[in-house]
Amino acid sequence: MIRKKRMSKGIAKILSGLLVFGMVAGLVPTVPGGTVHAKAEGESEPGVTAEQSEENVPHTHCECGTGELSAESHTNHHTTQTWTGIDDLSKITKSGEYYLTKDITINSVWDCPSGVELCLNGHSITRNTEAIDGSFGGNAVIRINENTSFALTDCQKTVGTITHAKGVSGEGVYNAGFFIMYNGKISGNNSSGVNAQSLFEMYDGMICNNKTSDLGGGVYVSDSGGYKYNFEMYGGEISDNEAKYGAGVFIQGTKVAMTGGTIYNNKSTYSGGGVYNGSGTFTMSGGEISNNTTINWGGGVYNESGTFTMSDGTTISGNKAMCGGGVYKESGTFTMSGGTITGNTAAGSAANASGGGVYNKADAFTMSGGFVYSINHAGYFQCF
Repeated sequence: MIRKKRMSKGIAKILSGLLVFGMVAGLVPTVPGGTVHAKAEGESEPGVTAEQSEENVPHTHCECGTGELSAESHTNHHTTQTWTGIDDLSKITKSGEYYLTKDITINSVWDCPSGVELCLNGHSITRNTEAIDGSFGGNAVIRINENTSFALTDCQKTVGTITHAKGVSGEGVYNAGFFIMYNGKISGNNSSGVNAQSLFEMYDGMICNNKTSDLGGGVYVSDSGGYKYNFEMYGGEISDNEAKYGAGVFIQGTKVAMTGGTIYNNKSTYSGGGVYNGSGTFTMSGGEISNNTTINWGGGVYNESGTFTMSDGTTISGNKAMCGGGVYKESGTFTMSGGTITGNTAAGSAANASGGGVYNKADAFTMSGGFVYSINHAGYFQCF
């Protein structure tokens, strides 16, 4: 319900008279039920706007937030839901749709109830203390436990953020259940943005500017838990993250599918600027891996001993490494049936000695389609 400012009786009478005159003259259209709404000065228009930042004033929108998501045919399944405003995460005690009415600061990990959909509504959730509780994910901002489902979204153009205060370490989201990210931002965490121990689906939003000295700056993926894929990326972006291995995404012993979205501008201090595939299966059938960098091997993708498949509709471009600017395959398999690898650089420019596009150190590289363009560059450094 929209709140109205009180008007003096005199002003109210004048407005009432003007409305009647306008209706008689045909200047003001009639409305169903014969009700005319006079908007006082300062009153907001209906919709997802500032007046809905007040607690317990529900607003309505699709679970994807903006109503514009098209990934995985969601464009045909936009359903309006009513969201309840909260100013404290402790007020979420059961499943339902909730939205933040203000920025929230927490001192310990929030264990979300199952079946919760949370709209950030342009606000942030910041963890300001580091006091691990002794269990996995104890230093995260949000923890999704086993047999628990949680969805994150945002309805505002300037989205809210899941983050840690400066100097406080921990993941943005630790997932041991089922995590869906429709919109919002996970950023500024001094560890992985998302630690995905179980099923994580990303449709839109941003995982950016997270930094760890170890594995997976943007997303760390491990332990399949019996799912077909442990991480499915349909859209959104994973960008500007930093890690030693797999600055964008680190994959270990599980399956990851990328059908859309971008992994770009991430920086590895050792190997795997965009994606580090340890012993998992990485299937890329859409999306783009671009402008990532690493000190050593695999600017775009580093395949240690797993399986990497690349097909039509995919691009690996503009990445830089000492060896394997686009893709570096240590061992395992790399099958390319489509897509494009172009504009990548290994160790500078000129010559083709260290795999500007692809460096295949051992085992099979099968290419039945797609393009590895000659505008990939490699310097004279001998990879080993």
